[in-house]
Amino acid sequence: MKSIYPLLLILSLKSFYSEAKSHFTDIELIVYNTDLYASDHTPIAFKLTKENGTVRFTKGYGEGALGWHRVDISSDQAKVAQGHMYINRSALIANNHVIELHVTIKQGKHYISKCLEYRLPEIEGISLNINTILPYTIYEKIIAVETLNKTYYLTPKSQYAGFRYEDFQLEFRTSLIQSTQEEIIFRPNFDTNPSKVSLFVKNQKLNLDTLQWIYVKQLENFKVAFIGRNGSDGSSGIDGSCGDLGEDGEDGGWGYDGDDGQAGSDVHLIISKVQNKIIVQVFQEGSFNEYLLPIYCTFLANTTGGNGGDGGSGGSGGSGGDADAEGNCGSDGDDGYSGTGGSGGNGGNIKVYSDMLILDLANIIIPITSGGKGGSGYNSPQNGRKGSVEYIILNTSEIEDMLEQETF
Repeated sequence: MKSIYPLLLILSLKSFYSEAKSHFTDIELIVYNTDLYASDHTPIAFKLTKENGTVRFTKGYGEGALGWHRVDISSDQAKVAQGHMYINRSALIANNHVIELHVTIKQGKHYISKCLEYRLPEIEGISLNINTILPYTIYEKIIAVETLNKTYYLTPKSQYAGFRYEDFQLEFRTSLIQSTQEEIIFRPNFDTNPSKVSLFVKNQKLNLDTLQWIYVKQLENFKVAFIGRNGSDGSSGIDGSCGDLGEDGEDGGWGYDGDDGQAGSDVHLIISKVQNKIIVQVFQEGSFNEYLLPIYCTFLANTTGGNGGDGGSGGSGGSGGDADAEGNCGSDGDDGYSGTGGSGGNGGNIKVYSDMLILDLANIIIPITSGGKGGSGYNSPQNGRKGSVEYIILNTSEIEDMLEQETF
């Protein structure tokens, strides 16, 4: 009987020879980090298809056997080294966020070349992430960049490689918007109180711009607060030392007293009705703010005093000493008493000057002048005294004179 092993060896060699002679016919790019707006780097691999339909992969992330020394890559938008692609961001933007890789792979004396493209998701829009605003309310400036796949939200602390917060410019088409680097606030006045405001958002590096409209809500309830600071809590007392053999442990120290709460600020309000609006002018310790409100609204002024700080906990008593030579054991020390809590701050006083009827004022103004609560501790601390509320009705000319002379 003849052996079949030589025949199998011949067939195997023919198969190997056939595969070795089969040339590459196609190259595909595999990108592992598909969010190249968030990062400037990604691992990559190439998938190569042969004439006979078999495929091979590059080493590294492709988990194949094809060495990178056989791969030649040139690109203006990226640099590739040993299976890692590093983005040239400015060149990528200039090429409309398309990476072009000119790839040549050697296979003996045979070469295959192909230009591969990787296109980032299209940017569909940029905007300030605010649709509606309430007057006198602070809003954080967050830039939204919407792409086909996801939306990126940018703040001064965001870390996206493709989008920098400082590259975006916001140009409000009204002086009623007060804007800082991170926040905006809308302050209408009697002559100008629009229902919407326009904003021009642009990014010169990305060659993007848009005109955005932000709608203004009507205020129904408005609040100002001039609350006193809470007192700090007292520190804990020192723990007592443990006793030596046969000696008593030391008593714990008293806790420290809590600080008193700060009094709420005294506030003067001047309220007048002009046509279908209410103008509220707020004076408080040298500061001044003016608010233009709808006629059917409430205005809450809070001058509550700060709460007193809690007294510190007493220190723990020291453990008594173990038995001495005569068998006498020390007693444990007593725990220290808590410190006295701080007194609550007094509520601030509110004076309201107006040319409106007192009943109309009562429907608008909500004063809160509560005293702060005393902190907890060894003794019962005092709560703060409630502040007073006084309404002074004047005629229009008297209010004008008072504002001019600042006599209030």
